[in-house]
Amino acid sequence: MIIKAFVIGHPINHSRSPFIHGSWLAQNAIDGSYEAIDVAPADLPAFSERLRGGEFVERSSVYAVRCR
Repeated sequence: MIIKAFVIGHPINHSRSPFIHGSWLAQNAIDGSYEAIDVAPADLPAFSERLRGGEFVERSSVYAVRCR
């Protein structure tokens, strides 16, 4: 089984999570990836549908919204 894990946020490009978690996946020879996915607040319902559809196996659904 390939593990496809992620962190979501908006903005999310500052996240170090993909590097940190990608490193331990590689060090432990785990077949998978860890991504940073930009999900704006308005897009969260559609993203949740993707989760329910099984697109991702593991998730770390921590998100932050920057208010301007």
